[in-house]
Amino acid sequence: NSLSGGVNSDGDDVLFTGAFRTHTVPARITVRIGDGAVRDAGMLKLPGNPGWGTYHLDAAGEGPLAETVRVTAYGPDGAELARLSFDPSPADGR
Repeated sequence: NSLSGGVNSDGDDVLFTGAFRTHTVPARITVRIGDGAVRDAGMLKLPGNPGWGTYHLDAAGEGPLAETVRVTAYGPDGAELARLSFDPSPADGR
């Protein structure tokens, strides 16, 4: 099982995007910034086996990002399928 993820930002507006490939198609994918609220991402589930697709979360007003981002995919039974954590950094490295 795997998740990929990325961040695009414009000022305080942030868009999270990524893809999943799991043995079971996720029922839910969440994004959490630092210790903030857990937010549900939208998903596009594509046909095939294993389950795969994309996710996105429009977090307008959340940026600029300085805290760890955690993305988690959950199965229909609520069990964690995959997890991704990353620390965003400015494109110019500052």
